[in-house]
Amino acid sequence: HLIKRISELFEKQQDADCRIVFVLDRTAIAEAGSSQSSPPTSAECAGVGSLLAHSWVLRYASDDFATKMVWEARSTEPPAKRQRAEPTAGTSAAPQPLPELRVTVSTADDVPCAIAAIKFAYTGLLEARSITEALQNHPDFAAFTDLRAEAKRQLVAHFGDALSVLNNEQLYFQMRALPALGLEALLESDDFGTDSESSVLALLAAWMAAKYDSTDAEMRQRLCNLIRLVQCSQTYLSLVVPALALAHHDHRDSQAGWFPIEPAQANWFTLYANASGAMKEALWKHRPQSGGVPDAWLSQQPRRQCLPKDGRVYKLSCSRDELAAVFGGLEREQRGWVGMRVKGTPIMERSLHAMGVPWRVLISHIQGKGTAGLYVKPMMPSVAFGEGIAHLEKLMAGKPALMPQMCVTLQRVNGLRRQIFSIDNKLGSFGRTRGHSSMLVLAPEPAEAQALQGQQGQRARGEAAVEAQWVGYLADGNIHGTITLLPSSAQGAAA
Repeated sequence: HLIKRISELFEKQQDADCRIVFVLDRTAIAEAGSSQSSPPTSAECAGVGSLLAHSWVLRYASDDFATKMVWEARSTEPPAKRQRAEPTAGTSAAPQPLPELRVTVSTADDVPCAIAAIKFAYTGLLEARSITEALQNHPDFAAFTDLRAEAKRQLVAHFGDALSVLNNEQLYFQMRALPALGLEALLESDDFGTDSESSVLALLAAWMAAKYDSTDAEMRQRLCNLIRLVQCSQTYLSLVVPALALAHHDHRDSQAGWFPIEPAQANWFTLYANASGAMKEALWKHRPQSGGVPDAWLSQQPRRQCLPKDGRVYKLSCSRDELAAVFGGLEREQRGWVGMRVKGTPIMERSLHAMGVPWRVLISHIQGKGTAGLYVKPMMPSVAFGEGIAHLEKLMAGKPALMPQMCVTLQRVNGLRRQIFSIDNKLGSFGRTRGHSSMLVLAPEPAEAQALQGQQGQRARGEAAVEAQWVGYLADGNIHGTITLLPSSAQGAAA
């Protein structure tokens, strides 16, 4: 009840005993106008906003405010008591003006986030918009250190981990809309979870795809410097990072060269990822010296592992119409492929991200066969842009891909679940499928479908065959299943 009453006092006149006035930073104004002959005007240095406040709230919310609360020496009484004091008989003294607490802002645009900070002192809560406003606060706001820390904590709590962002359409587009300082808060946090640092690098690339043109080189460098590169997977350090280095070498002033790593630096990470035993120890002893690469690139401080022991489950589905559209038009002995949707994921719901790589679950069927196959296929990571894509494709096409530990299960119409196959950090190849060709047993093709002749008859026969053969898996017109990502036994190059 007390907390509710305090929060209701924000910006209210009731019991207000001081006024916060936001003023422009004279130093910032002078620096901005250093190329001009005239000094800052009085209007530029005047207040750019104010609000009523309560000293007893602010004093305990911020040490910076407490030190500013040096009231007029004419009285030792608190301002609220002076304000309520009754005039003596026969007098009509005017109300005393409220004492002012001045808060310096760089520009008028900083006022909304400053107000958000004051509101946080009253309520202890941050609104969604206030989180990003708080992170964009001026770095000299000593009074708002707690607010920025809370904003970062809430931002990390909201997004959770790299897999949650990459595999959830809503979070994915929210992440891409973050200001640079918001993304920086995620990248620098140990509590922002992941399955592998490769997923964090993939997340940064997704943000760069949307925000490259709205950031400068310095900010992009700051963000890239927060990747714990040595903890990326062997796949990333052997294939992806060298491709990024080549792209940066050839196109360092464009989006194609967005990740600022040189080929010589990438070479050390590649060697380290593929070494073991004494060689790995020797390479670590001769790692790039301080100043050669960003400290975080060599950091072995792990992020929070986001996958629980029992794994994280994602729902799969495929409609009867999708099956019929592909399998229904096949000729005898012709193979077709249908991709299963992953519920809630972005980019057409056809890929699941893990270890920095998009994975597709595919059903394959050869017309005339009584079985069908189920496969997983690693796709090229979306970490390269423009001319840099060619470097990635050249280095990765057909190369080995360390597969995450996962299992795929389909639902039969009788309610029984059948585990189709599991993968435990085995090797696949980029652009190629891995799975079982005869895992799904289908019902016989109906005799009446086989009797249909001609091109139209062939199509009708195929659609009728799909309806009949897949009846054991179709419920409400869809095949349903799950894919479960399990924590990997391979923790990356730093392990």
